[in-house]
Amino acid sequence: MDTTGITFILDDNLQIHTYFDLKLLQLADITISPPSPKRHLITEVLGIDGQLDATLLFGPVRFENRTITAPFEGQDQNYDEWCEVCSRTENALHGRHAQIILDIDPDWYWDGFVTVTPTKEAIVYSEMEICMDVFPYKLWRQEYLMKAAVADSQLTLKNDRMPVCPVIVSDADLQVTVNGNTYSLTEGRNEPEFELTEGENVLEFTGSGNVEISWRGGSL
Repeated sequence: MDTTGITFILDDNLQIHTYFDLKLLQLADITISPPSPKRHLITEVLGIDGQLDATLLFGPVRFENRTITAPFEGQDQNYDEWCEVCSRTENALHGRHAQIILDIDPDWYWDGFVTVTPTKEAIVYSEMEICMDVFPYKLWRQEYLMKAAVADSQLTLKNDRMPVCPVIVSDADLQVTVNGNTYSLTEGRNEPEFELTEGENVLEFTGSGNVEISWRGGSL
């Protein structure tokens, strides 16, 4: 029997799997909608045809949330059992925020809000459609981590598609320059206000010390 499904990690760190915990069988492929880009179009511009697309003036393209839809089958023989399956599934997941791990893509998780829609079209089984309104990027379950000694030197960090602000832990007061902007780092944990973008990012450090840089990758 195919036990493929979805694991939901709730805010209290409770983990629920659609097959092993809820006894739901996945009926068909999971559908993940493409994220819609947030575009900045200026339509009322004299002297030009069409529209002025100012999207890239504000940095990397940003995206709307996307939807994941997954159909499941509940193993019930009558309406009393169907009500039990509905209650068990809705009590566990409906209206909850979760980290969502697809069995077919186990190294990443989606972050979002879960709804459950049950239907019964036959005596011997019922269907559950689980929908998830999720952040546009799937997130790597393991953070990237770089540890290095710096002394007026550079570090190059390679990032995925999602822009992300790194956390820098330093054992000394330093400065770091990124894309021509300089940020002060104090001893301890720092969250400087710059983003790592897709590809290689060069960080230029002024001063001497040891740094630990962590960030979570995100992919479409």
